[in-house]
Amino acid sequence: MKNSKLRVAIVLALVSWTSLTSAQLNGTLNKAKDKAKEKVNEKKTESKIETPKPMETAQEIIFERPYQAVDYTSPNVVNLSDLLKDNDKLNPFLHIRKTGETGTMHFAKDYTELQGAIEPFVDDLKFEFFDAQPSSGIETFGSSFTSQQHIYVRITATTGTIIDVFHLDENNPVLHVRMNLYDDVSNKIRYTNEFMNTLLLTKEEANLKTLDIEILPHTMKYYPYGNKDQFYLSPFPNMHDQTNFPRTGKYHVGFFLYSQLKDDWGNALSGEGFTHGQTFEYDFAPKDVAAIKSDQDAVFQAKKRGFQFENKPLPKEWTEKSSAFTMGYNAKQISDLYVNSYDGGAEVLTVVKCFAHPSNGGWTIQYNDFGIPLYRYSNQFYTLFVKNKEGSCYFQRFSLRQQYNGGGTYDAVFGDITYEVNFTKCEDMK
Repeated sequence: MKNSKLRVAIVLALVSWTSLTSAQLNGTLNKAKDKAKEKVNEKKTESKIETPKPMETAQEIIFERPYQAVDYTSPNVVNLSDLLKDNDKLNPFLHIRKTGETGTMHFAKDYTELQGAIEPFVDDLKFEFFDAQPSSGIETFGSSFTSQQHIYVRITATTGTIIDVFHLDENNPVLHVRMNLYDDVSNKIRYTNEFMNTLLLTKEEANLKTLDIEILPHTMKYYPYGNKDQFYLSPFPNMHDQTNFPRTGKYHVGFFLYSQLKDDWGNALSGEGFTHGQTFEYDFAPKDVAAIKSDQDAVFQAKKRGFQFENKPLPKEWTEKSSAFTMGYNAKQISDLYVNSYDGGAEVLTVVKCFAHPSNGGWTIQYNDFGIPLYRYSNQFYTLFVKNKEGSCYFQRFSLRQQYNGGGTYDAVFGDITYEVNFTKCEDMK
């Protein structure tokens, strides 16, 4: 019995110890598993902390402004957060770009991130660039031109009139013109002074919806603005030098109009006004500069002399019969001499009528102060009625001239076109 009881006690002890050991082991294993899970979770958490997902915030965006407003080779760097906190609002056409961007033609108004940092901008003016005389009916509108073309811009108020867009003083409507040249190779911006180039509008012009303005004008493409004593002359031709155009190739050109706000006393508020502008591509070659300067000078001289190229009624010579041609040249030869006096010749000009004024012919010699001949001009004058390829019509007086060659001889005959050009309605010249 004792042995039997002893065996039972031993078995029970073994069972009890085994159960306890198994439970402890299971508990230990479970704890180990929990620890392992915790470590895995810790590793995952540590991994997230070590390599956080990149997040772009407005405060991290950095902008750069050109040095002294013209040069991006050493730009001024500024954080967006600082721009947004600044009480002084940016001009919508301020030159600025994000770090890492290339090209010089960037404006503050083009960045959505800067909307809270710029002055309110209403895009209510449309710009259209074209290459022929305004309202001629043959204008070719585009955004790309060469230095061999003439260039004009048409501005159109999309709401209201010009005076509404720029908030002009109706009694003294003035617009300032500024032109920018964007050189991405040199990473520089060159520009004209807008206060040196002004459009003095009439009250009627200011209340129009559309206005045409010259950029690269031609001798016979002048539209007066303001009064006779002060006139607008495009600043763009004078930009054509080696400093502004150091190389042949494509540039971008900006045309900007600015009006200055005034206080209740009529004093200009510094830095406050309305600016609108647009750009076009410009393919430049130095060989074209001479013709550009010549055209600009001719336009300047015409304005200086007070030529007003508004339509004028046809003179009596249009309906009268021409007198006899007395200089040894017939009507066609005179017409050929005339059109060849202009660049492009017969390709751009058509003589509708050549009128010879009454004369016995012969020459009148022009001498200098020492009695030496300078040149001689024909005693017979002519009036030419002309239509150009761009759809405008005009009449102009004309004569023949020969430069003195010395020894009593003269050079070949050429046409003298220094006389006033008078535009007229083409429908009247039929």
